[in-house]
Amino acid sequence: MKRLHDMGKTGWFAVIPWVANVVGIIMIIGAAGMSILTNPQAFENEDPAAMMALFGSMMGGLSVIFLVNIGFLLWVGITDSQRGDNQFGPNPKGE
Repeated sequence: MKRLHDMGKTGWFAVIPWVANVVGIIMIIGAAGMSILTNPQAFENEDPAAMMALFGSMMGGLSVIFLVNIGFLLWVGITDSQRGDNQFGPNPKGE
């Protein structure tokens, strides 16, 4: 949060990765549940095509988690501090 404050942003922006993780996990659980519910016989017979379809649909949730977290870390890491003082205090760089 200190880095967000240096940028002049509220610390609540730190919640973004947590929300993305929850949404991604819900997508993974939903994809797995629907895949198993719609074709239970294929999973009982350990059909490789059904397993690959399950894996492919789960990758959507994993990609949401990965992309949002990487994007957030890049945004926080690359963005320069706000020039001058802000409501959270002076600029740590002294600019």
